[in-house]
Amino acid sequence: MFAMTSPVASLIASLTLLQVSTIAIGNTQKLRVRRDSDPEFWGDLLVACRAGDERVMAAVRRQGKLLFCGEFAPEIPLSLPNDDLAVLSLHDQIGLPRQQRC
Repeated sequence: MFAMTSPVASLIASLTLLQVSTIAIGNTQKLRVRRDSDPEFWGDLLVACRAGDERVMAAVRRQGKLLFCGEFAPEIPLSLPNDDLAVLSLHDQIGLPRQQRC
């Protein structure tokens, strides 16, 4: 996904399931499935690889990068606790200037 050129994507798209399985079995220590619970992403990726359209592939690459970077973003709670100190701490975590604090 990252730094995957069109020729590499085409090569991967041309592999049979047996070839992919053989490569995976020989390199299990180097593999990690990302987005394994996101079938829509994987469907989009396979369709883009088969289509051979660089614009579509670029869009899927961009989506993959966003998803990858999102794995490193800090989690911010959807509801703030009532405790004023906890709210101020949350503001510190997300970097709000003092004048914008509650």
